[in-house]
Amino acid sequence: MATSTPLPFGSRRLATTLRLLAFALAALLVVLSAPAPSRADDVAEASALFASGNEHFQRAMRLRGARRQRELEAALEQYFASLQRVRSRNVLYNTALVLEALDRAPEAYNHWTEYLAIQGLTEAELADGRQHREALRPRVAAFEVQADADAEVWIDRRDLGSRGRTPLEIALAPGEHTFFLAAAGRREAQASATAALGETARVSVTFELLPVWLQVLAPEGSILEIDGGRVTPGQSVPIQPGPHLARVSAGDRLLAERRFEVMPGSAPMVIDMTSALGAGGLGGGLVTVVVDTAARIEIDGVVQGEGSSVESTLSPGPHLVRVTASGRSAYEGSPDFQLFPARLEVSLAEGASGGILAGRGIFGGLAVAGIITSTVFTALAANMHDQNQSAPTVDNAASLESLTLAVDLSWSATALMGGLAILFLALDAGGGDSTATFSVSPTPGGATLSLRGSLGGAL
Repeated sequence: MATSTPLPFGSRRLATTLRLLAFALAALLVVLSAPAPSRADDVAEASALFASGNEHFQRAMRLRGARRQRELEAALEQYFASLQRVRSRNVLYNTALVLEALDRAPEAYNHWTEYLAIQGLTEAELADGRQHREALRPRVAAFEVQADADAEVWIDRRDLGSRGRTPLEIALAPGEHTFFLAAAGRREAQASATAALGETARVSVTFELLPVWLQVLAPEGSILEIDGGRVTPGQSVPIQPGPHLARVSAGDRLLAERRFEVMPGSAPMVIDMTSALGAGGLGGGLVTVVVDTAARIEIDGVVQGEGSSVESTLSPGPHLVRVTASGRSAYEGSPDFQLFPARLEVSLAEGASGGILAGRGIFGGLAVAGIITSTVFTALAANMHDQNQSAPTVDNAASLESLTLAVDLSWSATALMGGLAILFLALDAGGGDSTATFSVSPTPGGATLSLRGSLGGAL
């Protein structure tokens, strides 16, 4: 009769130790994968305040006169305190109802507007919110503020907090109001409008673009022109956003030409036209970089321009090209330009770069998966052990030994993942998340895969 062979004592003790360690780590995984403690505290406090407000609201619905008024005001106080912690749609809804009951129509109107802007509302919820808001419209003076760019809005006083971003719909006291608007890369604007009760005034603002400082480097003694106007090489000059043309010449001879685009709100730019000239001041060739979105294009570490297409005159040979755009992966490559004119087409993948998860979340998640897998393996091994005790066979003994080894390996890996999660939790304790980032960027003749990471605020 075949019998199963137990693991040596040392192996059993190691396995037991690793399992105990993994179970201890499991208790910490909730902390590792959860949001910041302050956020969890805010949610708990907001929920408690919401519940307290609901109690006052329900009591108010059973009362009349001054007692009802006091309960409504107590409910509103609790709801406002809850909204200061978390802007919950349920709290917004109840707050708007209480403001209606207190006859504070403009505030109720504004809370219904914020409620209706929440993503994910059902058609029934949207219809209900619109019905409440429209019922208030005859009792408020409403203003709709729009602009040709995403702008922050202040009302009547610039030193007070902003009231939101465009497009903005807001109820105010009847009469005239002044609106101050600010947007990146644009000169601050203001407009006034007047509305009486039951009216809706519309405010529309077109911003004036702010110039961007530009410095163009060119060989000494050459003639530099930007859009046909002569500029001193190396001198910083203000330039309006949009497409532009820079030309460097010597007498009647054109040495280099570059088309570029300046985006609103850009940082000061430097364009090096000297890199476009070969030995002896001879021109190289025209290279056009075409991107599938508005982007910032750098060649050999120098910004060439911004936009979806930038032309540069480069000397023959390899050049380091880097293309970046908000919300897209970065392209970086060193194409070798020999035949001119040349064209480099770049496609930037959406969301392919950036922080994926904090390190603690990655390894914490792996440890959780390891605990689940290891627990299943352990249960299977215990069941097989019982079967082997009642009906021992050679096959059962071999299977049990293999499964026991898998259990030990699984718990060991789980302990390792948990340990790394704790390590990253300690690294992130200083105020920032450790992150993992990756990007896949096309290059001439292939692609470049890059992996980057950053440690948390403890280092």
